[in-house]
Amino acid sequence: MLSHKKAQKYKKERLDVEVRSELSSEATNGVRVDRFSSAKGALEVRLSDVNFAVRTSILASGDSALGRGVHGSIPLHLIFEAENLKIEKSLKYKLVLREI
Repeated sequence: MLSHKKAQKYKKERLDVEVRSELSSEATNGVRVDRFSSAKGALEVRLSDVNFAVRTSILASGDSALGRGVHGSIPLHLIFEAENLKIEKSLKYKLVLREI
């Protein structure tokens, strides 16, 4: 939960999860679940209970500055972004990272 005593404005907030694996995504009852799997294991990323607008995207960094020099799999970045936030009360969200 993010809260302040006075109203605050944020142009952009961003959370980035980087993994090197295959990806599957699904949304059920307003809950987004992304699963990253590789030969070494799997990670589930679950975003729920959000009371503000969140844009989700996936970036394969390839030969950009984020992926340069990587040997093996190309990193995937799961990105959650919120823009033009005005916090008057509380912003709430639940982010769960779980090894599966």
